[in-house]
Amino acid sequence: MGLFDKIKDLLSSDKKEQNTADHTLPSDSNAGSMINENRNVDENSLVDKASDFIASTVDEVKEQGSQLWDQVKEKAADLNESTREYREKLAEKAKDTLEKIDDFVDQTVEKANKLAEEEKRLDADKDGLADQPINFGKSVNESREDFFTKAEDWLKKNETNEVHSSTSNPSSDVSSNHKIIKPLELPKDTE
Repeated sequence: MGLFDKIKDLLSSDKKEQNTADHTLPSDSNAGSMINENRNVDENSLVDKASDFIASTVDEVKEQGSQLWDQVKEKAADLNESTREYREKLAEKAKDTLEKIDDFVDQTVEKANKLAEEEKRLDADKDGLADQPINFGKSVNESREDFFTKAEDWLKKNETNEVHSSTSNPSSDVSSNHKIIKPLELPKDTE
């Protein structure tokens, strides 16, 4: 607000000087020449005051600008200092992530190279067919032999139980165990 106060003071002091100059006119014949001289002096002093005002305004603007710039630099330094730890942690995590990605890519490329070598080994004549039959390991009968023997024993046991139940109770109605489904009769067309 200092700039506006200076402008007000300057304008109010010019009006006061003009009012006093107008009221104190000399009464002799050289009054016209004195008025012209007063006007020249007033114009020169007004130009001097304006140049002084502009110079002081420029100095004040420079000073305020440098103060503002100092405050901006101070805030930037504070922000830099307050976020330093966070930025360092972020950079460290990014570095760790890049290392993990590099390791993963290296492992994947290594696996792909092993698979390619295995395929080349299986197809030496490069005709697109494996030169030797693929080994799938033990057959299911070999690896689970006890399972199939147990299943066969259970089946034999249940077959003998069915035969005994049907022979031991001949009076039982076999049809009671089985439902008889009657065919559905469709309506006849009436033309």
